[in-house]
Amino acid sequence: MSSATPSRPAQFNWLVAALVALALAGVLVVAAVVWFFASGAAAAFGAWMYASALGAFVRYALESLLLLVCILLSTAALIYAERKIWGSIPRPSSLTNRRRLGSQYRSSTSTFAAPECLKALTMASRPMR
Repeated sequence: MSSATPSRPAQFNWLVAALVALALAGVLVVAAVVWFFASGAAAAFGAWMYASALGAFVRYALESLLLLVCILLSTAALIYAERKIWGSIPRPSSLTNRRRLGSQYRSSTSTFAAPECLKALTMASRPMR
């Protein structure tokens, strides 16, 4: 008897298959774009968009879609930049915030503990006659 373990069949590599399918799709898209411009279909489509009412509607819809994409991309860039800036500032955790609610951390300079300060502030902010 042999003590060799049986070999397992090779597993299908999904990552390689997905990359090959993506590359094939990219080649097809580039070929379609080249054909669209080389055959004169792009010029005919552009003339149709200015010549007919349906073409004008399609043109406005495409322009609106392009504007919406630009706005969304700029908003995403601003949110990303804000996260980069504010992400570097340390903040206390929620556990720290919960611990501060106890009476041992309360300050005596609070307006709740000193109502006379609040009264003086509201009197000073009243309009004069």
